[in-house]
Amino acid sequence: MMPLLFVLAVILATFSSGAETAFSAASRIRALSRLREGRKWARLSLSFIENPRRYLTTTLVGTNIGIVLASIITSRFAEGTGISWLEPVLIVFLSFFMLIFAEMIPKHLMLVSREAVVSNLSLPLLLLRAVLFPVILIADFLSTLIVGRRVDSRVFESKSEILGLLADSSSDTGPIAERILRMNDVRIGNVMRKLKEIPVTRIGETRNSVFEKLIDTGYPFVLVCERDDETLRGYTDGNSLLKSGNLLDGNGIEGIPYFEEGDDLISVTAMLRKSAAPAGIVLGRTGQPAGIAILDDIIDSLLGKTGTASALKVPSERQIEWHDGKAVIR
Repeated sequence: MMPLLFVLAVILATFSSGAETAFSAASRIRALSRLREGRKWARLSLSFIENPRRYLTTTLVGTNIGIVLASIITSRFAEGTGISWLEPVLIVFLSFFMLIFAEMIPKHLMLVSREAVVSNLSLPLLLLRAVLFPVILIADFLSTLIVGRRVDSRVFESKSEILGLLADSSSDTGPIAERILRMNDVRIGNVMRKLKEIPVTRIGETRNSVFEKLIDTGYPFVLVCERDDETLRGYTDGNSLLKSGNLLDGNGIEGIPYFEEGDDLISVTAMLRKSAAPAGIVLGRTGQPAGIAILDDIIDSLLGKTGTASALKVPSERQIEWHDGKAVIR
């Protein structure tokens, strides 16, 4: 009888420990998805996930009862042998045994397979809660008396969970939506180009030479400086050049927006699209130009190669001057 009780105590502690990890790590969104698909026990598992207090009190009580019962049985067995040193040795051995086989292994297994097993664990957990309900009720009352009762419902999921669901989506729009959401975590300072990489021309250049520079460099635009080759006036592209005469003048130049290094890609993209500019100057921590944000680079990360063309003028109150190969705001 005692060996059977010992085995049952170990099983109780193992199940409770694993179930606690499985339900704690399970996704509410995936549980709702299983419910919509009509999976067996999906509604029961969702009720536990949405109210963590129900499964936490059950699993904690179950784990402790299992460990205490196994310890009592081991102690009784050692006393029955009449060997004085056997009891502490068996208790130490039991401690390591329970730590490995009733805690670490089940927790690890449930963590890696939580979504696959959480529904199947729901019914046994409900039965365990019914059997241990008097003890659970007392434990719940004492904990409420000490810390109070708070709202248990899990309303929100982590961003990584939502991104993972989008990435796993069978729809073609899922991965795209996942990449768009990630844009909110990426700062423009991480994807900007250096200003010296961008082709530059100046006011007074012939329109044909500017066209040739666009073709030779492969860029959809070039930055335009004043005649002093220091002050940045804006940019020009193929559409804007058509407004100019034979020589590049103010009619063929568009203004350029400014951003901070810490701005996220979503806000930068929105501003660039709103201004119809293909790029914007990125300011560093000192307030000086640190690089240039190109809309094509941002869009390429989502959909591949694209082209942009500017048709609207973007007013700018700032000016940039180049000194010794460096851009400085004036």
